[in-house]
This record gives sequence, structure tokens and C-alpha cells, in this order.
Amino acid sequence: MNESLHGFAEKYADLISFNQPGQKLYFIGGVVRDLCIGRAHNDIDLLVQGDTRDIARKFANHLNGAFFMLDEERNTARVVVNNEAGHLIFDFAKLQGETIEADLCLRDFTINAMAIDFDQLDTIIDPLGGQQDLKEKRLRICSPTSFSRDPVRVIRAVRYSIACNVKIEPETLVLLKESISGLKNVSWERKRDELFKILDTPKPALGLELLSRLGVLAEMFGQPYPALHCHFDQVAALQHLFEMIDGRNSGEANKDLFEASCNLRLGRFYPSLAEHYFPKNQSERNIKQICLLSSCLGGLTQGDQSKILSVLLLSREEGSRISTLNNENGRLVKTLAAKEILGREKYLYFKEIGAIGLDLIFLDLASKLAAPASELHQDMWLEHLQKCEVLIAAWYQEQALVNPVLFLNGKDLMMEFDLTPGPKIGLLLEKMREEQAAGKINSRQDAMDWVEQQLPNLEFQE
Repeated sequence: MNESLHGFAEKYADLISFNQPGQKLYFIGGVVRDLCIGRAHNDIDLLVQGDTRDIARKFANHLNGAFFMLDEERNTARVVVNNEAGHLIFDFAKLQGETIEADLCLRDFTINAMAIDFDQLDTIIDPLGGQQDLKEKRLRICSPTSFSRDPVRVIRAVRYSIACNVKIEPETLVLLKESISGLKNVSWERKRDELFKILDTPKPALGLELLSRLGVLAEMFGQPYPALHCHFDQVAALQHLFEMIDGRNSGEANKDLFEASCNLRLGRFYPSLAEHYFPKNQSERNIKQICLLSSCLGGLTQGDQSKILSVLLLSREEGSRISTLNNENGRLVKTLAAKEILGREKYLYFKEIGAIGLDLIFLDLASKLAAPASELHQDMWLEHLQKCEVLIAAWYQEQALVNPVLFLNGKDLMMEFDLTPGPKIGLLLEKMREEQAAGKINSRQDAMDWVEQQLPNLEFQE
């Protein structure tokens, strides 16, 4: 067994030990591909010769994982196992065809048509030459009918091209273009999931641009799409910022000032920002991807944005975040226009949008970095970055200011000032919170005095 396969066997020793005599199990697809190129993976696809339910459920019990069926009709099951690094996802599917080779020939691309038999861990089963295609950086379909059998592979081809650093070979590209119209027959959930996986690649802007040039986005979104093309540079700049948060710097000389200034001003917040942007939700999406999509949609009208968001079938929270990001930039512009950002300005900035205020800042920084170099003067950039730092610091280090705990509550107002329940109390509390953030109220007595002054002048009818 070669060194890489030996390490692979050690990594999945628990799973391999679970295999029973006479039970055929195979590692398949992406996990084998990633093994060949030395890339880490958390999603493991397995082929089962027989019913997946029983095997997957027993495996979940073996590792104290969570079991559920992905697709009853196709007999696919998922097991999620938590570990120190997060979680591993094991997908169990039923073998298609009489042999493993026949199954592999039904797959999408040759680089995914490889398998490892649990009973023969020292050999990669590779009937279509996927290892050679990886070495030659070539993306090739398994058969001429690969796209017609499942048109979502059109989007997937772009994703693999970027994620695995391979070039779509000419014959595959011709068939891909001929199959784009078939996307209309693919569910929006599947198209959305593939789009978000592209947003999770190292070069999401390139992925979006390729989808645009090939006509895939126009087929997916229709007429609202054409305005998106001008934002690819901004998506690339935003991705660069996320890479810095993740601890990756480019090392390119022309970006040294940009990276050095960001690291100096914002570096202490990178761990907290990483916790904000990178964890996945139950739908396997994160705020980083939502921000990248928002950047891409930024050039559209509110109506066109709504059309696209509706077909993407995002959660209400995700859709609301994108709408806020693309409609609240004026809030940030107004705040940054202040000569000095003080307590009141910090409070008002985060008042209604909370942590989305962080996202607005990074979309704004990306738009500045995506502008032509002649428009980004060094002194203006440094001043702009310093103000952004003040806001980010307020969110992480001044929560008592951003979201102050009041010295008086609604019950106190009713008891101390003989007020009855109603809107007047809510208005007083809202104004009191702003004054407290501004440093005008610093004690319970200050709050009492302030309310006393406000009551005669409060223009509000109960």
C-alpha cells in the first residue's frame, strides 16, 4: 500500500473495521479524488451493494452519529458524526449496475469515477482514467450522455474546474453548451445548492464569470441577470478579505499595503470574524456565501433581486440578510461621513441591523478594493479603514454601548412616573437607550432626571 493510501486507511479505521464479511462497501467519488490530489475532505461518499438503510443506521450507532434518509426512492442515506474539528458527513448510496466498474461509468466526470474497495485498500479502481486526468489537469465527462442524464452537471463542471484546478476539455465543453437548456428541468433546490458550492470554492468570482460567459446564469435567472457581470471584481475582492480573515495572505507585492493595513487595523478581530462568517447552518450554507451572493446581486433593482431570491428558495433569514445588505448601504455611508464616530453614531449604526452591520462594512471595503487603482488613494483608504475599525471594535468590544442595558425598564417607568402601558413607554425606552449610548445617561438617577425632562415635551398621543 502506498503512503497516501496507508494514511487514508488509518484515518477511516473505525469505518473500515465496521465492514462485515460478504458486505461490499466502496469509498467513491470525491473522497478518492481528494486523496489523489492531497486535499482534505469532510464529505465521504460510500457505495453499498444492498440496502443502504440497515448499513448506514448500524454505522451511525457504531460511531454515535445521526442517521437520516436523504432520498427514499433512490435509497440514499446520510450519517453525520461530530468530532473535534467539526463534523464528518457520510453519504451511503446503493450500487448502480452489476459491478463497481459499471457504476463508475454512470458518473459525471472521470475524476469522480474512482473507488476504493474496503476489501482491497491498496488499489484505486479507476476504469476511465481519472487519475491521469487529474495529473493532466483535465475535466472530462464519463460518457456522451452524462449531461443529458443530469443537466445540473453543467453547473457542477464549472465548480470542479475551479475547485480541482482542471480545464474543461473541448469535447466536454461542446456537450456542456448543448445541454444548458436542460437546466430548466432541474429543481431549483439542486441548482441553488450547486451555485452555493461555487461560492464556497477558492475563486467564486471566476466561477460566476464562467457561468456567465457560458450562458448558464442567464438560463437560470432569465432577464434580470445581465446587470450582474460588473460585480465580479467586487466578489473577488470580498473573497480576498475572507481569505485574510481565515489567515491566508496573498504575498503579492502589489497587495502588501492593502494586506498590511487590514492586518494592522482588523487583525485582532479575525478570530471573531471567522466565527461569524464561516460556520455552516443546517442547510450547509454560511454568511460568507450569503455576502458573496449579495455582492453579485448588488447591481440589480430591488424588484429583480426579489425575483432571484424567490427562486433560490433561501431561508427567510438568509433572504432578509441579502435584502438588508443591498438596501442599507446608505446607513454605512452616513456613519462613515461623520468626522468622528462617537457613541451615538455607533449605537444608531447597529441599532436595527445588528451583526449585519459587519457585513455591510466588508462589502464596502470590497467595493473600494475593486475600484481602479487610480481611484483608491492611499491616505483616503487608510482613513476609511480606520473608521471601519472603529465600528468593528464597537461591535466586539463595546456591546454595552451598541446594545446598552437600561438603568430603567418599562415597569420602573410605570411605577415611578405613574404611566400606563402603551406606546409612550416604548418610545421613552428607545430614546433613553440612545442617550445612554451617547454618554448622556450614566446612572439610574441620570435616567430618572432625563425622563422627568422628557415627559412634558414627548410628542406622542396614547
